[in-house]
Amino acid sequence: MYGSGQLRSAALDWWESYRPQDRYAFTWAQFRENFRNHHVPAGLMKMKKKEFLSLKQGSMSVTEYRDKFLQLARYATAEVAEDREKQEYLLEGLNDVLQYQLMNHTFPSFHQLVDRALFTERKR
Repeated sequence: MYGSGQLRSAALDWWESYRPQDRYAFTWAQFRENFRNHHVPAGLMKMKKKEFLSLKQGSMSVTEYRDKFLQLARYATAEVAEDREKQEYLLEGLNDVLQYQLMNHTFPSFHQLVDRALFTERKR
């Protein structure tokens, strides 16, 4: 696994004790889940997921909101597994004016929704 070459300190120690005999016998998703389970406390996962589910743009710019959204979305992977779900959560958290201007449009991707939100924000 190429990613394991980037591990240092406690993460490398974990990998050395965790690594299966056949290091090619598991997927990236399995590695990520096991790594997270070992290094990120369940309480923190729950807290960050709750923070994601209640995230609102508030006084943040669209760029700041998008960055925070993507940072916290890592803790709510089941909720945003599909691009459409990711769009819905982002749209729900936008300020009312932006939300109103974007809600009747269908966007082919999350990134195109963000692009339109950025464009709309600049036009105000």
